Amino acid sequence: MIAANRVVLTPSLKVLQSDKIRFEPALPDWKMTAIHRLKMSNAIKVILVFKERFWPEGMWDVVCTDSFIPEFWMTTYPTTDHSQHLRGLCAVVCFIAGEKAERLSASMPPEEMVARSLQQLDDLFATAACRAPATRALHSSHVADWAKEEYVMGAYSFPSHGAEAGDRQALAAPLDGTVFFAGEATHPAINPCMQAAMESGLRAAGEVLAAARPAGSRL
Repeated sequence: MIAANRVVLTPSLKVLQSDKIRFEPALPDWKMTAIHRLKMSNAIKVILVFKERFWPEGMWDVVCTDSFIPEFWMTTYPTTDHSQHLRGLCAVVCFIAGEKAERLSASMPPEEMVARSLQQLDDLFATAACRAPATRALHSSHVADWAKEEYVMGAYSFPSHGAEAGDRQALAAPLDGTVFFAGEATHPAINPCMQAAMESGLRAAGEVLAAARPAGSRL
């Protein structure tokens, strides 16, 4: 058991909406209303690592709105003293979000997602010399399905029907100077992204420091 005078909570919105965290006393109605009016959806990233780059140099992003994979992000691994084993490797992140990610999470096994992603890349970058450049160059793969992560349960919060102005601020509001909330869903402006999560953490840290400051202190 850990005891503390103050705590910063950073669970995802889906975790707050579930029964994974028990609050005693229960969270006030105004905060629970905000938690349940906001929504969070899924995202899937099919991460493909390749032994060589087969796309044009300088290409970082491809959008295919009506295809199996709506968006690809390309990168090469920066090599450091601690990552010599990655030298020469390239990666493509195949990004699926929203309702499509929800459907695929429930209906398609990861190995099929990998196969479909490779096929789409083969179709995009086939040449007369090689009709399946992605399949030929594949080194390894991994599927990150955020809805299936037990302590995350989803990817991003989003503006949703029924939500009201001020819901994110209500979610972020501390309770009695002891319980503080952070995470991308608490940011009123730039959710959903890592930047929002980072900024919300700085905001919550400032609130903790202010609450811990002795009354009348000028520090």
